[in-house]
Amino acid sequence: MKLKGKQLTLYAKIAASLVVVSSLALKAFGKAPALKIDDAIKVGVFIATIFAPVDVSLWLEKFTSKRADAVPPEGDDLKEGEAPHG
Repeated sequence: MKLKGKQLTLYAKIAASLVVVSSLALKAFGKAPALKIDDAIKVGVFIATIFAPVDVSLWLEKFTSKRADAVPPEGDDLKEGEAPHG
């Protein structure tokens, strides 16, 4: 199974949320009274943050490719036989 960037970060976010929600459930039902919710949230944030560089690289790739496509090179927006305006 080959994981790509988006899938990998999605799985990391799901795992982080499961850690936090399961820790909260354990605390609420009295199964782990010594568990500190702050620590569980910190672990969840850590799991999600490990893969933050993948998210950032995907965002940069997406934004830079759109910006490069948005500004056509000079003269490419003219139809054949049209004179430039101005």
